[in-house]
Amino acid sequence: MTEIVPHIDYCIDFHTGGGDRFNYAQVRIDDTLPENMELAKVFNAKFIINSKVRDNSFRKSLTVLGKKVLLFEGGKSLSLKREVTKTGVQGALRVMDHLGIRNFKNEIIEHLNPEAPIVIRKSTWLRANHAGMYRNVVSLGEKVTKGDVIGSISDPYGEFEKNVKASHSGYVICSNQAPLVNQGDALVHISVES
Repeated sequence: MTEIVPHIDYCIDFHTGGGDRFNYAQVRIDDTLPENMELAKVFNAKFIINSKVRDNSFRKSLTVLGKKVLLFEGGKSLSLKREVTKTGVQGALRVMDHLGIRNFKNEIIEHLNPEAPIVIRKSTWLRANHAGMYRNVVSLGEKVTKGDVIGSISDPYGEFEKNVKASHSGYVICSNQAPLVNQGDALVHISVES
């Protein structure tokens, strides 16, 4: 905040999901700032998520100072996935090229995400109604329809197995990959269609 931030106009902040939560590659922005949306589209991740800035966060501190911030989220802690890394690196190169920092045309892979990004204005977590062993059956980035089975929770003795169904239609943007869950744990983060 004292040695770097005063010298910048733009920031791309890179994050992963938590220990057992895997995020599909996404860019989070405060879409009340028009340039943020433009830069997020240039970044070209599959999802752009409207995410208000949180108090006491790095993004909030920079936003208050008038800096433009893109928050990239992808993967999970202590896990390297080639596609997530490629999306993050390519996105940063696209933004720097767009801002005229340097010509990155030779490094940019044009066909990485050929479709326009999907803008998500609202999302919610689907939570476990039971404790037990969790098996996820949907893929990150997949579109689900209300009522689709997204996984199941069972006890270790085979006395019950309960399907977990999507409570609404939307895209799967984050998934809990823990083999064991407690009642109330977040299982799948799904966009809410408006």
